[in-house]
Amino acid sequence: MDFFDTVSASENGAFVHLTNMRTQASAYVTGKDGKEDETKPIRIKVLGPDSAEFRTKARKRAGKMIKQRAGKMDFGKMTEAQVLSVITDGEDSKLHDAIDATVGWENINLDGKPAEFSAENVEKLYRKYPAITAEVNEFIENRANFFD
Repeated sequence: MDFFDTVSASENGAFVHLTNMRTQASAYVTGKDGKEDETKPIRIKVLGPDSAEFRTKARKRAGKMIKQRAGKMDFGKMTEAQVLSVITDGEDSKLHDAIDATVGWENINLDGKPAEFSAENVEKLYRKYPAITAEVNEFIENRANFFD
């Protein structure tokens, strides 16, 4: 029954090998010669959707959002700005799902320099590159990605 154990697989996490958006091939660091160095994949390690750590973070974030919005959800009485704020919360939720799941990375650059892994740099990366955020979230949603 190990093939149903999505909790253990999610806790172990898995690497998302990012995609080069220009070529749709796996992304690697470009060497000084201008060629991809296949010994240096650009990848991000994420927890799976059934990880206790990931689920706890997501629940806390959802609880905070509900508390902030409590009593203000009568869409008929909301201004357009308030409705747009609710939509933005939904978009931010996907961003924060990716942030909450991310536990490491390899060969990531920010502002042209190698970036150390930190919560701040994860958020900076995902805000700057929405395609990476989308790829990470898509990977997380497929539980099969967390099995060897």
